[in-house]
Amino acid sequence: MAAFLSGEMKDTVQMNPAGSYVLERFFSRAERRKLFLSWAGSASMWIKGGNAIWGNSTFAPDDPLDQDDAETKVMEVDTNGSHLWRSRHTHGELFSFRPVPPVVQVQKEDGNSTHVLKEDDNGVKNMTSETAGQWILEHTPSSFQKMLATNYSFGIERDDEVLKRNDREHTKWTNPLEVRLPNAPSMKMFCVYGHGKETERSYWYTRGDYEYDESAADGQTPHCTDPDPGSNQTGPCSGVTPRAPLDMPLMRKSWIDAEYTDEGADPKIRNGVKMGEGDGTVSLISLGAMCVEGWKRRHWNPAQINVTVVELPHRPILSMPRGGANTSDHVDILGSTAVNEIILKIATGVGHEVQESLVSDIRTYATRIQWD
Repeated sequence: MAAFLSGEMKDTVQMNPAGSYVLERFFSRAERRKLFLSWAGSASMWIKGGNAIWGNSTFAPDDPLDQDDAETKVMEVDTNGSHLWRSRHTHGELFSFRPVPPVVQVQKEDGNSTHVLKEDDNGVKNMTSETAGQWILEHTPSSFQKMLATNYSFGIERDDEVLKRNDREHTKWTNPLEVRLPNAPSMKMFCVYGHGKETERSYWYTRGDYEYDESAADGQTPHCTDPDPGSNQTGPCSGVTPRAPLDMPLMRKSWIDAEYTDEGADPKIRNGVKMGEGDGTVSLISLGAMCVEGWKRRHWNPAQINVTVVELPHRPILSMPRGGANTSDHVDILGSTAVNEIILKIATGVGHEVQESLVSDIRTYATRIQWD
């Protein structure tokens, strides 16, 4: 979701300063965001299930288990503008914005300092998965919005009759929360994935200057002025579409706050990214929640197909670039000895020898999801 909002992810904000400079110089955040929005298939990675699956402003199913009886704390700003960092924050707030101190000290050219009143950011609210998705859509071109509406759906459906009708609704087929498994009682399913590598789960954001809203880029009557005959663009128009007279930069720039790191926080924060559990790329909720709980329910598994879950702990060999035979990193797990043994057993008809194995707390996390 951060890629849709600001063109960023864990890998881009945790680069070394030199690499980060080169990346921003030749392929900026805004350009990366436009690229992600130009790929229709990228929308299949949009968060599904909303707050029922991913949590709200006070709670998330995969919050650290020791937070249940502890006060959830966030960053505050006192009357003097000092930052008071608290150690706990829920993953349910997918995007959290750091408050701006109301007064900051500015150094003058003559060596003296003065206090300047900053713009009030009290109206900035943290975003859950639902509010973040809505906000991102409101600031994307209408072409992307239409593509999303005609090809995808991201909700959760619990009504059996509606789920039955969804069998014929193509927009639901990429969302396991809105479509049923086949009516095939003899079928067997195996969920095999890695666990044990820190994975990006939610984010701390900061804000900058105002910019033009991309949602206004495709107005009702676009036209070109000053066409450039030497342009290498194809099509009937190679010039510039002027903005409407009242089109002003009203949207604030937002980006992951890479300067904020707190290894002692819970969850851990590194370069503005709140780390959770998973395989290094995909969150544990996405990997295992449907396998251990969702598909155990007749809503989504009417034939009660047997689902076997195998979690493989991440035990890389540090001297090997791809982790070796016991890696469970995303994609690299395809070279894991355990994965290939499981595939061979299933392919040769002895899938019953594959035993369920869990090394995470996914079963506990899944029971905290609002399935009903």
